Amino acid sequence: MSKDAIKKIQKLKESQDKCDTISQDVMKKDQDVTKFRNLWKKAAMEHDKFRASGQGFYQITDEYLVELINHLRLNIRDLSIQYFDGIALKGDRFTVYQPHYFNHLNNTTLERKGYMRYLESPTRSHEVVQAFLWRVIVHEIFDKFEWLGADTCDDFRHLRTDDHVKRIINTVSNVLIKDRERSFKNQLSAIITKAFALDKEISRQVARVIWRFNVFQLEENADHPDAAPSKPGLVMAPAVFKRGKSTGEGFDHETKLLDIVEGSK
Repeated sequence: MSKDAIKKIQKLKESQDKCDTISQDVMKKDQDVTKFRNLWKKAAMEHDKFRASGQGFYQITDEYLVELINHLRLNIRDLSIQYFDGIALKGDRFTVYQPHYFNHLNNTTLERKGYMRYLESPTRSHEVVQAFLWRVIVHEIFDKFEWLGADTCDDFRHLRTDDHVKRIINTVSNVLIKDRERSFKNQLSAIITKAFALDKEISRQVARVIWRFNVFQLEENADHPDAAPSKPGLVMAPAVFKRGKSTGEGFDHETKLLDIVEGSK
């Protein structure tokens, strides 16, 4: 057999292989289309059943939501007072070592190292710890949708709780009495667990809950745009707003549920 004949046979075989591959791809895509069409039909049927049953979106009242948030606020306030009232930090140890979640402590005020003014005061150190805890909860839990998968992965949630607790203790250890660390850890774990539960409850409704630490500055600027800015204060607990309704409407409107809790100046 000549070389040309062999080359033609090889090309013919390559073409046949390509045709077989394309044919298999087409069959697979047809199967995928059929699969997704069936899933779409199933979803449409479930939607029709849902509408026919007269059910609506999961709803929680503003009063109930405020009650849950106030309960968490109270727990955080009591913990901060119990373990940090009367305690003062001696020397700025954060210049040498910046622990986990230091950025949240540093952001409690807009002043450079403003947190030190509170940590060095035995009557106000608990205020900055309270502000710090709220920033951790909002930015590390609420803003990161850590409730996802909680129903099917309790072990993961437990590990994340322990991780948050360790990072918090690592940050405030300089002002925490050592022989009280274990009891503080237990109470803090309970608070973080409640924060997870609150976030999960909020996530079940369609309305969006917004946490704001700078609301007093925004309102001040809106009311007096030409006025000189006031000295930034310490926000011990953020303001809470809700955008939209649990019915799935009104997303162009915000409702204030709770004001900020501001520390002493």
